[in-house]
Amino acid sequence: MDGIQPSVTGPPRPPGLQAHTPTFTPLHGPTPSKSPSDYLRALRRRIWLVLVIAVPLGVLGAVWTVRQPSVYRAVAQVVIEPPQFDPVLSTLVSNNGVPRDAEASEKYIPNRIAMLKSKVMAD
Repeated sequence: MDGIQPSVTGPPRPPGLQAHTPTFTPLHGPTPSKSPSDYLRALRRRIWLVLVIAVPLGVLGAVWTVRQPSVYRAVAQVVIEPPQFDPVLSTLVSNNGVPRDAEASEKYIPNRIAMLKSKVMAD
């Protein structure tokens, strides 16, 4: 038999005598499935256990969360560069025909900084 050893379960039984195999019969019949009301009833019976565990854990979690240091940081950079105009176009547009690049560049950045620091921009 391909090396399979027969099991040894005791002395051989005489022919005609069958081995009795016990059958399991439940005392209460088949087990019904659980409904949500069964779970609610179990929860109501053990509400003290739920409160003893949930309330202290909730309070400890809330205290721990409130005591944590604030972790937020913002970094911003604003680059202000004067606008670059085409010199030919600026001579055509200017009133007296003289390009004003140097004058405009000198006033542009301080004006923008003042505007950024103003209360209107803060709101």
